[in-house]
Amino acid sequence: DFVSKFNLKFYCMYGQTEATSRISILSYKDFHKKFGSIGKPLDGGNLYIDKNKDVGELCYEGKNVCLGYAQNYKDLKKDDENKGILKTGDIVKKYKNNFYIIGRKKRFAKIYGHRINLDEIQKKLHDSNMKCVCIEKNNLIYILTDKKNHIKKIKKEMEKQSLKQNYFKTLFVGKFIYNSNGKISYSIMKKNL
Repeated sequence: DFVSKFNLKFYCMYGQTEATSRISILSYKDFHKKFGSIGKPLDGGNLYIDKNKDVGELCYEGKNVCLGYAQNYKDLKKDDENKGILKTGDIVKKYKNNFYIIGRKKRFAKIYGHRINLDEIQKKLHDSNMKCVCIEKNNLIYILTDKKNHIKKIKKEMEKQSLKQNYFKTLFVGKFIYNSNGKISYSIMKKNL
């Protein structure tokens, strides 16, 4: 890879705006050994999974967590609403004291009592050279594609993944909708269904 080819010391960082951008760092020494890990929390910070599970929402505790949001000037007098704790909204799994992001809290669907990771479905389809967008609406997973010839391929792939046919619907859309930051706008695409 590029880093090895030029003998670079590349540090991966993970963060969120509410924690003044930086939460953890993965050293260049661990880059290949712990690929995909978000690394160790910055000095003075603590990472843990909500409710002490091995898989769940990543929480961060530290002095760099914002006090809260102000809607008007009176809010500036408020105490620390977050108490130094940030629930990131990222779902992680813990493996050998390392955290690996597996999706977003909002990107899980509960269909007929089963929790389904929409990001995981998207990734599996992308890995099979099918760019798709997965959205949950009205107890159904919509798998959107911008290529008509992918509809049958998607259905076959979902059968391989043991996703029951009554859990999902595959639709052709002319194009995907993106936010100004270049990321898929799930909310707008959901409204258009």
